[in-house]
Amino acid sequence: MLRIIVNGNLYLSDMPLRVLPCLEIAESLEDFGCEPFLKFGVRSGADVSGKCFSLASYVDNSVSYRHSICWNFVGRAKQFRRQVAFGRALDSNGVLFPLPIRKDLTVIDRLAFFTDGVMAVVLLCLCVVAPTAWGQPGVELAKNEQSGIKVMTYNVRYLNKSDGPDVWANRRETVIATITEADIVGLQEPVLKQLDDIKAGAPELQWFGVGRDDGKDGGEFAAIGFRRDRFKAIDQGTLWLSETPEIVGSKGWDAALPRTLTWMLLEDLSNSKQWYILNTHFDHRGSLARENSGKGIAQLVDRKAGKIPVIVMGDLNASVDSVPLKNLRSGSVVPLRDARDQSSLPATGPTGTFNRFEAIEDGRRIDHIMVTDQVNVHSHQTLNPLTPAGRFASDHLPVMIEVSLATEADNAE
Repeated sequence: MLRIIVNGNLYLSDMPLRVLPCLEIAESLEDFGCEPFLKFGVRSGADVSGKCFSLASYVDNSVSYRHSICWNFVGRAKQFRRQVAFGRALDSNGVLFPLPIRKDLTVIDRLAFFTDGVMAVVLLCLCVVAPTAWGQPGVELAKNEQSGIKVMTYNVRYLNKSDGPDVWANRRETVIATITEADIVGLQEPVLKQLDDIKAGAPELQWFGVGRDDGKDGGEFAAIGFRRDRFKAIDQGTLWLSETPEIVGSKGWDAALPRTLTWMLLEDLSNSKQWYILNTHFDHRGSLARENSGKGIAQLVDRKAGKIPVIVMGDLNASVDSVPLKNLRSGSVVPLRDARDQSSLPATGPTGTFNRFEAIEDGRRIDHIMVTDQVNVHSHQTLNPLTPAGRFASDHLPVMIEVSLATEADNAE
């Protein structure tokens, strides 16, 4: 448990986290043998108006470091990756930092910004709780954190001028900020204009995908993006979810619309390891189309993957126990597993991924990430990014996992 001193009052952080109103924050962990590494106050052009925010992360005796940061931010909006509304509950993985706090420590890059012109007092402290005493993570743990790959699936809602306050122009910056949290991203529904905006706003990402209507620029994309400083593309392609997957624009079975599967073979520049990444969007009406799409992708993975790890993600318009998802996991050679079930840390965030721009539908999880046995899943998060107006950034929530390659020892367990 972290102790935070706010204006002389003691706060003990716990789950779920909440944004606390305060004017100043000071931190006192010296009695645990841990000193703050960075501390500074409110400024950076923020109109605090007497309402600064203080956040503290939850720590328990079994999970250290990943949950062990108390934080606040002052900074430029373009730095920030997640929005935090006043009074909003946060999960225990809510915010982490992009830069090393000390030379021998590395922290992964998730950030937050604060809405309504209010910025936070900054307090940064890194501590680890052990069963009997407080301590600090060593270099080896930091290396393990750095080696993880963050993969996100996100239905960003197509460009619909009838969306009122939720039109693309009002959501664009938040969507861009959200997807730059990940190393690999699978997007569903963007049309060319949206994809062009995303490319301009996140130049660090390289993209592949085609419009589902004509195999070029027409219609919605199921695009894959990846960090150019981390990966290079070895191979790529698009298939249509139909009886004739090679025919551009083909509709399958009882589908209402053409649906595509985008796949890429990526090579990690840090270790030359390869990954198959598949991104798709199942039909929203055709139940037979969803069932056969799941079966077809499972057969494709069986046929193509071999010993290369595979990640399949997308808006599948189906629950995890449905026939389409069971079919997707039915591969006999290279079976796929639900990343949420495989996560070594408890999954965090809402239980549903669909909100209709109104409210999250609890338990309606239709956006999924699947992995093969060669993939270790360290964490699974359903995020909830909000626009500066406090509205949902899309009618779906993004799902993000952090993964690494499983070792032979892992697979032997």
